Amino acid sequence: MHLYVIRHGQSIENTQPFDGRNENSVLTQKGEQQAKHLATWAKENLPLDHLYASPMNRARQTAEALGQAVGLTPIFDDRLREIGNNYPDGSAFPDNALPRYFADRWGSLNPYDAVTENGENWMHFRARVGGFIEWLIDHYEPDHLGKRIGVVCHGGVIEGFFEHVFQKGPWSPVVVNTNNTGITHMEYHPRPSFPDWWVFYHNNTRHLPLDLLT
Repeated sequence: MHLYVIRHGQSIENTQPFDGRNENSVLTQKGEQQAKHLATWAKENLPLDHLYASPMNRARQTAEALGQAVGLTPIFDDRLREIGNNYPDGSAFPDNALPRYFADRWGSLNPYDAVTENGENWMHFRARVGGFIEWLIDHYEPDHLGKRIGVVCHGGVIEGFFEHVFQKGPWSPVVVNTNNTGITHMEYHPRPSFPDWWVFYHNNTRHLPLDLLT
């Protein structure tokens, strides 16, 4: 099973200093152009069998542009929402009641402290992201070797993907940074005497002109 994990295009939140605000913002004009370039490139270079996405607006818009190009309707899944937008049990905050972030914290440095009021901590977040990955593996057995799965989500979710497949411990002093519409390609291919996971590339932005790289 090949996973193509894609960050959303630039959103309004990405253009503001991080101060704890949490809005389900839409793409900026630049973000719309990034999504358009992603979709154009994917139509010729990224044949997908299935497409999943976070339902948050910035990911939804990106996934809808991509889905239209490759002939797929995105399946939206709350497990792919950005960290801090879900309760500790994994259920999603309503869009009209998104909590503020604790602006002085990076989740992986304090993995057992909530990142939003009444919300999840980093380990809750990793559990729901990891649960999505394991669900994909179970859902597409036994024919997972022939599947190409697109996942449009958020930078934090991509970081969660890496921590899950690398089986990292709770604390992490490293940030896995991903540009807007950057693509990560992983393969799940279990075989005797080999690792189950293979990472082919991270943060591929070949579809973007330099003036749209953010």
